[in-house]
Amino acid sequence: MHLRLAVGVLALGCATGSPQLATGPIDWSAADRWSVRLVTRDPDGAERLTRVRIAIVDGHGVVRTGASRWRRNLENDPRCRLRVNTVDYPVWAERVTAVADTARIDAAFLKKYGWQERVFMALWPGEVVFFRLLPRR
Repeated sequence: MHLRLAVGVLALGCATGSPQLATGPIDWSAADRWSVRLVTRDPDGAERLTRVRIAIVDGHGVVRTGASRWRRNLENDPRCRLRVNTVDYPVWAERVTAVADTARIDAAFLKKYGWQERVFMALWPGEVVFFRLLPRR
């Protein structure tokens, strides 16, 4: 029993090892719903790692959230990193406010995640906001 646990912990450690900084553009096809995290900075400077749902619209990743800590972090500093598996991509989170754009983003999330997305977001506290993830310059 202990050997199985040790092997499991070792495998988890290898799978979640230190992230590498990307040397090329984001591979959006690899950005599936289970392997994507956003790295933001809390007010005290600590990194916040959050699993996010992502959709691809017009060749860019988009995320959405309600009243979350990582939303406040992005509003304070839009510089963040998108972690795809074990690779970090420096990105800039640009808030999307145009109604036409938010409707297309909403449709992309519905298509990718299905009706569960509607239930999930209906339960989310606060106003839903959208961020487009752009390569950092």
